[in-house]
Amino acid sequence: MAEKKLESLRRRAIPKWLVSLNNVQNFECEYSDKSTTESVQTALRDVNHGNKPNVPISSSSSEAGKVLVLLDNVLSDDFPYLNFNGNIHCHTNIGDASRICEDLIAVSEKHGSLVVGFDVEWSVNYQVGQQNKISLIQVCSSENDCHLFHLASMTGFPKALRFLLEKSTIIKVGLNIAGDLWKIEKDFKFPVHKIIKSSCIDLSELACKVLDKPGRKWSLEGLTQLILQRRLPKETNVRKSFWHMWPLSQEHIQYAARDAFASFLLYKKLCEMK
Repeated sequence: MAEKKLESLRRRAIPKWLVSLNNVQNFECEYSDKSTTESVQTALRDVNHGNKPNVPISSSSSEAGKVLVLLDNVLSDDFPYLNFNGNIHCHTNIGDASRICEDLIAVSEKHGSLVVGFDVEWSVNYQVGQQNKISLIQVCSSENDCHLFHLASMTGFPKALRFLLEKSTIIKVGLNIAGDLWKIEKDFKFPVHKIIKSSCIDLSELACKVLDKPGRKWSLEGLTQLILQRRLPKETNVRKSFWHMWPLSQEHIQYAARDAFASFLLYKKLCEMK
């Protein structure tokens, strides 16, 4: 009986409302028109003030709630891995990092807003009660470009990167993003309270509101499985390793870019749903 149920789950057709990631290049950064800018600002305001997000509704999203309930029972092994096949730009000096940040800020000002997937990494510390400084900040600015800022290789925290974080037109999205920002404040001694309130969206909170599951605690892996129907590898030997060392391995680089990319995609998909 159990074998028949498992086989039935594996044969289940992919819901029509889900956009195939094979066609991810068809996503467009819709930040150039006023209506989309207002949608981003409204979603940000609703998440930070406890309202249900007024996000764009896709034409096929009416079935989303029912389908997502069913997907809770689908084994993650049934899904292929999420991969980032775009350009990964590694920045190890302040000058290079500053130029990139200035370019991203300019894009956000030109189009009214720019949504970026955001994440951080730091080296494992096996001493109880102690944490190392953040070694890496990941910023995924599109489906084609992800920037890795290796702070451990730099002589200080780039001012332009701080300006990017503080810029209200750069909408930072991620899982437990407030925690990442508080960690930045602790490690690099600049205030983040206004940043969290003005330009950060926590994907777990957004998912609770969009999926009408208040209070549920989501993981990035869980949301990637549920919303994108992809697995997000979380190899312990990579996640809990020495991120301060340079050069990073290809496994580290792909892991870091993939997490920020997942946040970027999840925000876009959640904003297509009711």
